[in-house]
Amino acid sequence: MSLSPHEPLVTDNPKHAALGLAIGGRLVRVDQLPTGRLEFVFENVPLDLEEQVLNDAIVVSAKRFIDAMEGILGIIAARRRQRAS
Repeated sequence: MSLSPHEPLVTDNPKHAALGLAIGGRLVRVDQLPTGRLEFVFENVPLDLEEQVLNDAIVVSAKRFIDAMEGILGIIAARRRQRAS
C-alpha cells in the first residue's frame, strides 16, 4: 500500500471515507458539492484506495471500520442539520 502525504485522496463515498479513517488516514476537510453530497478529503491514505477496495486488497478490523463509519455518519448528520436550519 503506497501512501502519499502530498496528494490527497478525495471521495464522496461515505463507505470509502470511513475506510480511509479506519486505515489511519487523516481527514483534512469536508466540502459540500453543489449536488448536496459531501466530499471527504484525506491525507495519508493510498491514492488507489478505491481500486484496492474493488480488488478486496484491504483488511481492517470491524471495530475500527464501525467506529470510523459512526464518525462519518455523524459528520453527514451534522451537515444535514446545518442545511435544515
